[in-house]
Amino acid sequence: REIIEQLKDGEIKSAATQYNWLKKDGESILVELNTALLKDEGYNIIGTISNVRDINKRMVVEEELKQRNRELLILNTIICFLNKFLNLGELLDNALEKVIEIMRIEAGALLLLDDANNTFTVETSKGFSPGFVSNVLNINGEKHIIGKTICSGDYFMIDDIETSKIPDTEWLISENISNFLCIPMKTKRKVYGMMMFGHRHLRFFTEPDIELLETIGGQIALSIENSLLYKEMRDSEEKYRLLTESANIGIISFTKEGSIFQFNKKAEDIFG
Repeated sequence: REIIEQLKDGEIKSAATQYNWLKKDGESILVELNTALLKDEGYNIIGTISNVRDINKRMVVEEELKQRNRELLILNTIICFLNKFLNLGELLDNALEKVIEIMRIEAGALLLLDDANNTFTVETSKGFSPGFVSNVLNINGEKHIIGKTICSGDYFMIDDIETSKIPDTEWLISENISNFLCIPMKTKRKVYGMMMFGHRHLRFFTEPDIELLETIGGQIALSIENSLLYKEMRDSEEKYRLLTESANIGIISFTKEGSIFQFNKKAEDIFG
């Protein structure tokens, strides 16, 4: 009625409104109604005329675009944040905190895979009790269903713990976890660990959530790889420095321009 009055008063020439329309078969669709005044030859208002469009598909596309933009924003935020850290411990602590904050997850943990004994070990956690962490401290990659799934490169999820037929879930029930998700942290060539998440209330991990978390898991894995390479480089530099310092011969290093930039203790003793 308000729109009709605005049309009569000349405030607007036409109006577009959206309604949920229930079809005969019970299906609900979203329609857009475009309304204008209907006038006779003397320009007297005799009614209104409307055209109607089914805009369900358009709204679905718009929602998908919004979701994709949201995912890109989250991913960009995570990537920029991860690039700040080269120390592995700092990287894992901060990565977990940022993912939980942005994705609004109640509890989470990051576990790294020890290649020597094929075991996942908790490196950092947030929102889980100490008792829970001790129960998942070591997950075998060959014997435990979660470990085997993650090592295969797939995610592991339990929608409803209480109705789940998966064995050995008492540790989840005791933590009051209702929805449980584990995502591999992997690159194309290696699984570095897993992200473990849980909700205590009735909130489910949706398919878009899982896809986004899988992408985030890949980014964290790349950051882990960079951190390990950085540590390896630093260790190699330190090893070289110690060998140089302890050598019984004088060692002098020059830049390509011919300037001395490093010499060991023996060289210092020789040249004074």
